[in-house]
Amino acid sequence: MSGTYTGSMLVQHYAGYVAKDCEKRTQDFFDCGFKISYEFRLKNLARIKFSAGLKNIFDSYQSDFDKGEFRDAGYIYGPQLPRTVMFGVKFQI
Repeated sequence: MSGTYTGSMLVQHYAGYVAKDCEKRTQDFFDCGFKISYEFRLKNLARIKFSAGLKNIFDSYQSDFDKGEFRDAGYIYGPQLPRTVMFGVKFQI
């Protein structure tokens, strides 16, 4: 299990999508995730490991992205991914 808390930030938002340059105070973010795995041994020949997890359980994510050709590409803050489910299988010989 892992977690990251990011407090409120002051972010610069340049004109283009918005009428003029401004500063914006963002919301707090709590990004929490977990991963679980189990390994099976197939005699002494191979191993198979199954894993599953969930990233950003509370779906903390920026909700006000700029859009269009005049967007401010630097106006991005908070967790990088929305809620994400992951599964994995690993074979070892």
